[in-house]
Amino acid sequence: MEIISCNFLVFLLTTIPVYYTLNRRAQNIWLVAASAAFIATHGWQNLIPLTVIAGITWLAGARLAETGRRGWLAAGIAVNVTALAFYRTATSPLVFPAGTIDHLLVPVGMSFYTLQSIGYLIDISHKKIEAEKDPVDLTLYLMYFPKFLAGPIERAGHFLPQLKEPRIVDNAKASRGFSFILFGLIRKVAVAEVLFTLIPKNFLLIPFVDMPLAVGLPPLHVATYIAPVSNIDRLIAVICYGLYLYNDFAGYTLIMRGISLVMGIELPPNFREPYFAATLSEFWSKWHISLSSWLRDYIYFPLTRWLKKKSPGAFPVIPIAVPLLVTMLTAGVWHGLTIPFLFWGLLYGIMLTLEQLIFQHWPSLRPQQRPFAYRLFSALLTFTIVSFAWVPFAARSWREIAAFPVYLSQPVLWTRSPEISPWAIIVAAFSFPLDVIQSLYRDWLSEAGISLPLRAAIVAAFLILLFLAFTWTKPYTSNVFIYQAF
Repeated sequence: MEIISCNFLVFLLTTIPVYYTLNRRAQNIWLVAASAAFIATHGWQNLIPLTVIAGITWLAGARLAETGRRGWLAAGIAVNVTALAFYRTATSPLVFPAGTIDHLLVPVGMSFYTLQSIGYLIDISHKKIEAEKDPVDLTLYLMYFPKFLAGPIERAGHFLPQLKEPRIVDNAKASRGFSFILFGLIRKVAVAEVLFTLIPKNFLLIPFVDMPLAVGLPPLHVATYIAPVSNIDRLIAVICYGLYLYNDFAGYTLIMRGISLVMGIELPPNFREPYFAATLSEFWSKWHISLSSWLRDYIYFPLTRWLKKKSPGAFPVIPIAVPLLVTMLTAGVWHGLTIPFLFWGLLYGIMLTLEQLIFQHWPSLRPQQRPFAYRLFSALLTFTIVSFAWVPFAARSWREIAAFPVYLSQPVLWTRSPEISPWAIIVAAFSFPLDVIQSLYRDWLSEAGISLPLRAAIVAAFLILLFLAFTWTKPYTSNVFIYQAF
């Protein structure tokens, strides 16, 4: 069941009215049943490992809180890490090139699911939260359908207390929820999906041919440049791809936060205008916040503290470089056990390390301490670096990554006339005023400073825009969100 579909709309129109008629305890049970039904539409077998993991996590958390034995923590984490490792191995082309067991008990949403389980157990061990006594509530925390497919990666300390209180949805909360849904649909359908139809599909793809070296010698497998896209198109496509990815994922998060809010449950934001960031570290504090903060709290900070404690007099680069490299390589593996994702994680680990070392040695270079013109230049530089760093993320192989700079070095490809539609630039640019609106008016439909007629006019304009975008994209796309693959 895809999120943007008539089936999902029917699912919501069935789930939410019943939800409102129930008391708090019955609501939680109903949401577990609804979430299980939603997951089953992606394959009923998905429920088997998810239920087993939920049961083990609940038991390990309860025993850990009762006995204080860290063996329960290790056991619970081991089960979740093993499940995630199996998932990544089963879907990795490095292990199974033909995808032999891609769909054998490999649930969608597993990568988000296991991180929440691990974080829950660690928080119990650090006494940040109490163990959940009700298995229904813990199961709902893990399987809750608005965040199941692609997050956000919720913290138990934020989510579980909401299940203990009555959920009252007043006009302000409902207005916020619907504004999130509308804004999310605009990002997904009117920006991401339209960009998907406009970005050249071969902006990274490279044709290979076998070229004979000499009589009797084996042929050389080389890249050719037969009718590729122009380099102008290639650069525009790279920028558009990053904005497509952002609006696709941010759109999903907003839609699901809105749906959850209509049911009285608040989910955390996952993005804070990341393309306005002036440094790479600031970008990661604003991009996929729930993942980056999880990696920061459970991998980066503990590893940094451990290294500083174990080797206080060691070479000062180590406590900076090692945690960043390990954290970003973990981020790469979390996205997929492939060469491109590993390279992407390593690349960011190196760039973040260099940035931290530069700012340590020359603190005055930090954008926060410089004039506006410098901060603007730093933001443009960061945007450029981030855009090019999406190349390994989008690539399907090491050859595509390596071929990209080779393409850019071909003079003939700079002289080719660009063929990309001007609409790609216009639609991509539309992402930035959306960010400005969200940064100034996070709850714009319920902002007191916006008059009712103006809000009505904005909503009407957005609905017309959605209609046009649906009409444009209907022949080309399936409205699947890209982060469902992770």
